[in-house]
Amino acid sequence: GARAGAMGRSLRPYMHNLLLSSAAACRSLEGVQNFRPVRSLPGLFRSASLEQATASDAAFLLDSARVRTIVDLRNDDEIARARATATPVGLSLLAAFDSGAAVGASCIASEGGGVLRRFQVPLLGDVDGLLDEVAARLPTAKRMEAALYRTVDMRRHDRLVYDALSQGKQQLLYTSMIASAPPAVWQQALSIAADRRSGNVLIHCARGKDRTGVLAALLQHAVGDAPEKIVEEYALSEVLLGEGGGGGGGGGESRGP
Repeated sequence: GARAGAMGRSLRPYMHNLLLSSAAACRSLEGVQNFRPVRSLPGLFRSASLEQATASDAAFLLDSARVRTIVDLRNDDEIARARATATPVGLSLLAAFDSGAAVGASCIASEGGGVLRRFQVPLLGDVDGLLDEVAARLPTAKRMEAALYRTVDMRRHDRLVYDALSQGKQQLLYTSMIASAPPAVWQQALSIAADRRSGNVLIHCARGKDRTGVLAALLQHAVGDAPEKIVEEYALSEVLLGEGGGGGGGGGESRGP
């Protein structure tokens, strides 16, 4: 009770400093937010979207981090919006991955061999399914309210569900996300990210926090990381995205979650 609360408050400065130290160890890119390695999985990196990449970012990703495979967890509409405002370098970088550009001397990626690859695996492809899963997990009164709105006013139904997600209930978002995406989609995302025989892999969504965070957490769990380590890795996003105040929106990504 009170003792646990006091202990939690006393640990907050320590945890904050620990997160700042971990964040300082991450490579800071110019136009790509929230970039960092998944430390317990050599060759796996995570970040926000790549459309705003600069020349320095592209050089680092290709020749220092040696990223050879990208796993993009966004939906088509998100990608289209991001590319409409992308930097020329960002567009060129993504075009190289989309076209399977060769790797080697005098190529866009000069180290090693093989080709660049990009896979789109939308974890929120079934938005209606996600909203249904969220509604099913609401408290009884809210769940009944949502059921009523579903029969008479779908806009109010969806607003109620999005409001629930926007109140910082990450557990509600993540459990609904895992339940709503087809198992084959999760299997594809996990298997591509886990297979780094062709080179290092970068997983990303819009901000590299929620969808990317869940996928990274599942991969960390699979290799035996302790829950505390998984939580610490996830919490780094708040520092790197400047969300240290906490308590804010549920998803924070351009589609909502």
